[in-house]
Amino acid sequence: MPVPAQSVGNPHVSASRQRLVVRMREVEEDLQNLKRSYNALSATNSIPPEILSNIFIIHNASIIQTYPATTFQREAFSWIYVAHVCHHWREVALNCGALWSNLLFLKPSLTETMLTRSKNSPLTVKLLGHNNPIFEPSLSKILSQTHRLRSVNLSGNVKDTLLSNASGSAPLLEELTLAAFGNLSSKIPMAFLQGGAPSLKAINLKGIEIPFWGSLPLGPNLTHLRLDLKGLQHAHRPSASAFMKSLEELPLLQLLSLSGSLPIDTYPKWTSTSSPPIFRNLRDLFIDDTFSALSQFVQAEAIKIPKTATVAITLDYSFQNPEAIGRFLLELRERWEGLEAPIPGLAIFKTFEPGHLHDDDFGFNIYLDPSSDIFRRDRPDFIFNFSNTTDTLTCGEVFKAFVEELDLSHVQTLRISEGMSPLTANEWRMACTDLKALKTIIFETSDVSDFLGQLGKVPTNIDSTIPVTAPFPSLSKLVFHCLNFLQYFPTGSHFTSALIPALKRQQEASPLSVKLEILACNGFNHTQHKKVCESLPNLAFLWDNYEDNCDDDDDDDEGEGEWEDEDDGDSDIEDDSEEEDEA
Repeated sequence: MPVPAQSVGNPHVSASRQRLVVRMREVEEDLQNLKRSYNALSATNSIPPEILSNIFIIHNASIIQTYPATTFQREAFSWIYVAHVCHHWREVALNCGALWSNLLFLKPSLTETMLTRSKNSPLTVKLLGHNNPIFEPSLSKILSQTHRLRSVNLSGNVKDTLLSNASGSAPLLEELTLAAFGNLSSKIPMAFLQGGAPSLKAINLKGIEIPFWGSLPLGPNLTHLRLDLKGLQHAHRPSASAFMKSLEELPLLQLLSLSGSLPIDTYPKWTSTSSPPIFRNLRDLFIDDTFSALSQFVQAEAIKIPKTATVAITLDYSFQNPEAIGRFLLELRERWEGLEAPIPGLAIFKTFEPGHLHDDDFGFNIYLDPSSDIFRRDRPDFIFNFSNTTDTLTCGEVFKAFVEELDLSHVQTLRISEGMSPLTANEWRMACTDLKALKTIIFETSDVSDFLGQLGKVPTNIDSTIPVTAPFPSLSKLVFHCLNFLQYFPTGSHFTSALIPALKRQQEASPLSVKLEILACNGFNHTQHKKVCESLPNLAFLWDNYEDNCDDDDDDDEGEGEWEDEDDGDSDIEDDSEEEDEA
């Protein structure tokens, strides 16, 4: 409705309008109070603030678990909508310090607001890939409140000037993770957490220099210690005496992972009044270092390794002496009871270490539990990786050291997934001699030509009255998985021409029947399948029709496979596609 001309500029009208504005505000306030009173009588608002706060905290935790703050900053903050439901819920949310203590770094103003509203609650700090200087002031303020820190996880540009803010006592800190990537470098300041961190359970450092070993906040409650100094050009390694003294103060240690972090000076010798620290709770020991550092660590028996622990060793920096590998295995066996037990399973594999993969990197897995499923890649008990070994050390040379120094006479399962030429014909001949209990051989993405050649080779110049023995007298199952036979043979027919005599000799010389499985392999089709079945009519043979199905639009039969011997119709491999994904 248009305003009458006579009312424009009229002081009485203006005063009336002003009174109406005041009255409308009063009515709106009364209406708001009525709504609050109405909501206060609802069932949800009868929940005590303490319980409602806990509900909000649980909801917050579920949101953060669903949307990790590192990649879904906005989604991780969606729990804030609980503060938009009503006045009561907003007041409870704003007064609940713990609700704001899992700090987010969407923008500095939000981080500052959360820090303020968290009051004195323990803080969780997680900022991965940090390279934005706008967060430096907030991070400095956060780290300076060491008495409130519960968990700190920073990666990226983790400056030592930033870490120097954390110099006080951290009585609540349970987890510390720091990682510098690329050309970024950082170091632990001398005064870092020098006030102590008695509750600290896990330390993870990667690419962070440790100029002073004593600056590490090690404590008696520590269960996980991971130090990775390999990427540093001038890493400061601890002295052997300081290293061993600090380990003695970690009785609850469950995981010890050291990469480029072992001492390189002489270890002190144990006396009649001293002995290596015993870590009864140690489950995992992972060491990646030079051979000299590893050898000194084992020879000095720096720690007593429990029999049940998993040990993973990575040898780096172009080691060239295969004989020394044998001596190292012997020393390790003398100091770790785990290697004294019979070894039922062995795997030779191609290593896939992010950041330092080379063409000739390889490794060995040893399984001490007879129930371990090696095909399904159960957790091994001993892992020995060889990295950066191009042109200096072959898989076969290391295998020879394993055969000579470890008892492999009980190995029942062997998995080969090492690459082009894992073992030569001579090395397979040695395997035939030492792996007498071998029942199952599994090949994955590896060359099988030398193996089949050795398996099918009939000995000459022997007494005809002496029966020919099978290369592997206990062999009952042979699996080819995810192989491209055309990488190792000119055609699929050449593969079958090598396979058939190998299996014939094994069948003729062994009372055991052999099951053959060819799964997810290229270079083998119905023509070769028919030839194998006709040549070996008693062979229990499972083939999944993989190559034919790849070229066939009708995939109704895909993955079902077919056994040629109905009496042996059960395969240990139930879902080929699932296993291929796992592999």
